[in-house]
Amino acid sequence: IPSMFAHTDRPIFVIGCPRSGTTLLQLMLHSHHRIAVPAETRFVIPAWTSRCEFGDLRDSKNRRALGEWITTGEGTKFAALGLDPDRTVEEIVDSPPTLGSVLATVFRAYARRFDRVRWGDKRPSYFRYVGPLLRMFPDAQFIHVVRDGRDCVASLREMPWYTQDIYHAICLWREAVDLGRRYAAELGPDTYYELQYERLVADPADELMRLCAFLGE
Repeated sequence: IPSMFAHTDRPIFVIGCPRSGTTLLQLMLHSHHRIAVPAETRFVIPAWTSRCEFGDLRDSKNRRALGEWITTGEGTKFAALGLDPDRTVEEIVDSPPTLGSVLATVFRAYARRFDRVRWGDKRPSYFRYVGPLLRMFPDAQFIHVVRDGRDCVASLREMPWYTQDIYHAICLWREAVDLGRRYAAELGPDTYYELQYERLVADPADELMRLCAFLGE
């Protein structure tokens, strides 16, 4: 575990099965005086899966096209960041020519809104995309929120947007936990951290101190 006094600017990604408490943790992290974590942005993985469509990002025209998609594309949640679209596109055009640099430019602009020096992003489905996220952000840190499977499945079943049956919900939770165990073994304690939801709500002060030690905060 890095020293809590060794400040860093490594990106932070909050992952986990849906209804595991990732939003609660996002709000807690965002209350830290150095860290800014928005609500779900929904443009990171779509940008990754569509990256070939934007061409060589060494061409500033392609970076501009990518920036315009991030700021105005259907399905992205850029508006929730409270940033000026035109200014953001210009910052993207001036950014280094990699997809990770372009996306980091947007998150750094969001962090500046709050005078923060470090950014993060939260989306439960990121538990399936740790590999691509590390390709884009090699120094990223991952916090995996794990909730008791019975409560997680019950909560999923209560959501109007969740239309699958209970067997699907159980498999979704199991997949997240199994992948988490693999990440823990592959990435090591400096990059991957498992946080139990029940412990977080029972003793938030202690759990957040432990989490900040992992983050170097």
